[in-house]
Amino acid sequence: MMAPQPFDGFDEAVYEQCIATSLNSVFYAMKAAVPFMKERGGKIVNFASMAGIRGTKQLAGYAAAKMGVVGLTKVAAMEWAKHRINVNCVAPIAISDVWQQAMAAQPAGSDPFAAIGLRRNVLGYAGDPEADIAPAVAFLCSDAARYITGHILPADGGLLELES
Repeated sequence: MMAPQPFDGFDEAVYEQCIATSLNSVFYAMKAAVPFMKERGGKIVNFASMAGIRGTKQLAGYAAAKMGVVGLTKVAAMEWAKHRINVNCVAPIAISDVWQQAMAAQPAGSDPFAAIGLRRNVLGYAGDPEADIAPAVAFLCSDAARYITGHILPADGGLLELES
């Protein structure tokens, strides 16, 4: 994970890397998949983050990339609906390798949410990728979500919508 940097001093190479890995990868993956999906329909679930919905200070490249993922999701949902392709996005807060690396760089005993500039969610913990995030993705890929497209689903323990 990149070290937080103020916007006016944000390293341009880091910015370009964020765009390449977090935005361009989504663009090219969707572009490669759609010709096969146009004939039979399907589901696409992209990953944004809270930074892609509300921004995160000192992470300009990451926030820009994840906001771009939200934009690509919405545009593709509009354009590909006629092909029975649902395109949605999950914005998770989960303990991943990246999260653990970020926490390792913080002072001992610091609040894992506050350490990266977030308030604590109402559930009080960062989700587990398998137990908390995967079911949200599975739902969006299921027939139960056939009428949902262009949606950004925060899987964040209430961080976005609820006061803690």
